[in-house]
Amino acid sequence: MFRNVKGSITLEAAMILPFFLLFVVFLATLIRISIAEIGLEESVSSTTQTIATHAYPATYVTETPASIIDDRIKGATMDLISLENVEKWSGKSLSDFGVGETGLNVIEQLSQGAIESSVQESFRENVPGSFFNPDDIKATVELPADIKGMVSITAEYKLDIVLPFVDRTIILKKRATERLWTGG
Repeated sequence: MFRNVKGSITLEAAMILPFFLLFVVFLATLIRISIAEIGLEESVSSTTQTIATHAYPATYVTETPASIIDDRIKGATMDLISLENVEKWSGKSLSDFGVGETGLNVIEQLSQGAIESSVQESFRENVPGSFFNPDDIKATVELPADIKGMVSITAEYKLDIVLPFVDRTIILKKRATERLWTGG
């Protein structure tokens, strides 16, 4: 009545186990992609917010010397001559001496390397461990024409997919935009 069923569980396990392991590896890869995506989003967002909050003080600090000099010239000449007149007559401006650069120009000069390293450092803090290489992040910044605009940071992260029979790299791309804080 009963046949010999020795080894049937081994056979079933041998048939099912590869599919189960493939499923587990696939889930681990999805989790890895999600962690990298969340970490990149948080890094770009926090860096953009930091730039937005510090743009106004940078503008204030860099534009204040020009206004002080202008006030002194106007005071000494009873508002007959301004800094603009002196710059026209001399053929030189304060920016030739490194004074009076606008805050956005200062941020733009510092932007690429500093912002990219800031995003990478933030990613390193948000996604600890050795599974991710923050040096693979490439970030670009778009600054507005004036202090009342929006600043945007776009970051890309190349992530290698580790799956059996799959040799691919996906690029995660995140963008954050924030209005510059103008102190008003």
